[in-house]
Amino acid sequence: HLASAGATNKDVFYRKFTKGVGANWTMESEQTVLDATSTADEYTDAAISVEGTSRLWLAVRHWNDGAAAADVEVYYSDGLGTAPIWTISIDSLNTPGTSSTSRLLMTRFGTDKTAIVYSEGTNYKMRYRSDSDGLTTWGSATTAVSTLGFGVGLPYASLAGIDSGYLFLLYGGPAGTHDSMFTAFNGSSWSTPFEVYPSSSNTSAVSQQSYHAAILTTDGTNVYVIAGDLSGV
Repeated sequence: HLASAGATNKDVFYRKFTKGVGANWTMESEQTVLDATSTADEYTDAAISVEGTSRLWLAVRHWNDGAAAADVEVYYSDGLGTAPIWTISIDSLNTPGTSSTSRLLMTRFGTDKTAIVYSEGTNYKMRYRSDSDGLTTWGSATTAVSTLGFGVGLPYASLAGIDSGYLFLLYGGPAGTHDSMFTAFNGSSWSTPFEVYPSSSNTSAVSQQSYHAAILTTDGTNVYVIAGDLSGV
């Protein structure tokens, strides 16, 4: 399942890819989920997550020129089909703000939870819900990372969860350093962030390329960091 925000119209689109025999996939018809009324009222980010076989979760960044602010809105579907019905879960998930506020990531963790990490001022915050919660219920916000330079790191960041209930965040470090930083959520609190890349050089060209290319992936048990490192170039 793929969700994307348009580069020109700033709408939000959804498309399902259906698995066939072997390596064959069918790209189904595109559905417009959210239709921006104008360039002054637009959607600039979109992330999607699958809850079992029952529904999809869609988180979007909504910018409104009239309010001069962006917020995170969350929707859920009535199934996993090619053109599901979407219903608002929460608007707004966060405190609306200007510039880079409300850039977002979303993933599943702990087998039954959906988490959204978003930027709010100079902080990264996280809210999550369990599958057993009401469809409009989201837990209180926790601060994953604080005291960053304004607008740093997201969307150049990656989020991954594992079945045991841990959530991992890889992100760009404080303004001017461009380090690759790593932190984890154990179900109740976030760990102290530490630098992953680069290990021996903090020159801006090397470190900027490292964190811009860095992503996390998981098999449900282990978490892997994939990143570019130009220190030997």
